[in-house]
Amino acid sequence: MSTNHPSSSPTPDKSSQMLDAAVRSADHAIDGTRHLANSSLDHLAQRLDTARTSAGHALDGLATDASRIAESSGNAIRAQATEWRHQADQARQGAQAAIRHAPLKSVMLAAATGAAVMLVSQWLGRGRTR
Repeated sequence: MSTNHPSSSPTPDKSSQMLDAAVRSADHAIDGTRHLANSSLDHLAQRLDTARTSAGHALDGLATDASRIAESSGNAIRAQATEWRHQADQARQGAQAAIRHAPLKSVMLAAATGAAVMLVSQWLGRGRTR
């Protein structure tokens, strides 16, 4: 008894159509994924460019600040050196005036200072050899 009932399996034309539909669906999914990936990468590239620009501006600001600090420090060192030179000149002039007014006293002070330095250096030298 053979009856012609429609078979539950698809016909070759229907299988081909289903396969084409699946391929199209896969192509759409791939295209959508590609578009999303490209969009995400573009967004990431924009953010990186923004970060690079911001970092560049920050580094420029730091370099400017460092330059200002270096210049300020140099000015302060020059001013301090000038002040020390001035003080040394005043001390030299004061010492010259004292020597002119009391030469004997100056010689005695110099001799006493030299003797004290010698005693201290000998005392320190002995402490190291023991």
